Amino acid sequence: MSKREKLTRNIQHGGGAIAAALLLLLGGCAKLHVAPYDLPPVPKDDSTVQTRAISQTEINHILQTDPQLTEAECLEILSRLNIRANHYVEESIKKGKKLKVPNDFGHYKDWTPLPSRVPGIAKAPKAILVVKDIPFLGRYEKGALLDDTYICIGKQSHWTKAGVYKVQEKDETHFSMSYKDDSGRPAPMPYALRVYEHVWIHAGDIPNENCSHGCINVPVMAAMDLYRWAGKGTVVVIVESLNDLDKTLKKPASTPPSASKNKPKPKQKQTPSKRLKQGAA
Repeated sequence: MSKREKLTRNIQHGGGAIAAALLLLLGGCAKLHVAPYDLPPVPKDDSTVQTRAISQTEINHILQTDPQLTEAECLEILSRLNIRANHYVEESIKKGKKLKVPNDFGHYKDWTPLPSRVPGIAKAPKAILVVKDIPFLGRYEKGALLDDTYICIGKQSHWTKAGVYKVQEKDETHFSMSYKDDSGRPAPMPYALRVYEHVWIHAGDIPNENCSHGCINVPVMAAMDLYRWAGKGTVVVIVESLNDLDKTLKKPASTPPSASKNKPKPKQKQTPSKRLKQGAA
């Protein structure tokens, strides 16, 4: 499926049953043309981004001057630059709120802030990279970027811990055991991959880049693709920034805190005298 088809699918589902049921609006993954890892990928020409309001009239004018660009792509570009779901972008446009707006939308059609290759995970058949300060998530196969998506992490950054992990378990219809939704019921966390403790990568609404209790929220369609692609044991690398990537990969894999806390202590071999004392107690 092409990037344009994925973007169109995202917009069409924005008002559909899945979004309504889960109270989640859609973003999406797309196959990308990206810059090398050692050079931060920024479009070379007309790459300036301004923080300002943009009207629907201006978007319509952009579409007229660039027939290769669709309204779905414009919304997706704004979502990726502003780290918020499409419906929040549309609301900001209607209310005249400021957004990060590129001078040339065309230069951002295939833009990604993630590296095209990560040699440190080249031996892993599949790996998930989460970069907290952007924040973006990328799917990699043998170190090569397959696709990416904007995400949100913990409301306080340290709630989402950096480290090298593996997918502990999968649950397509997971519900939170700690938090409730607006109706008072356990909050839905569909297409969930547990990374450590109670921190999962799952489908969720994205109003801004720091919106969760520590989980990694992913747009619905991207979460579906990620869930189907990843398996139990898939490598998950979480870094504070790309500058920390090599350093993080050189560290030993992180032990999930819950596993270390709940691990039973080995039984000590008892001598005959100890057994006699216990029997007499």
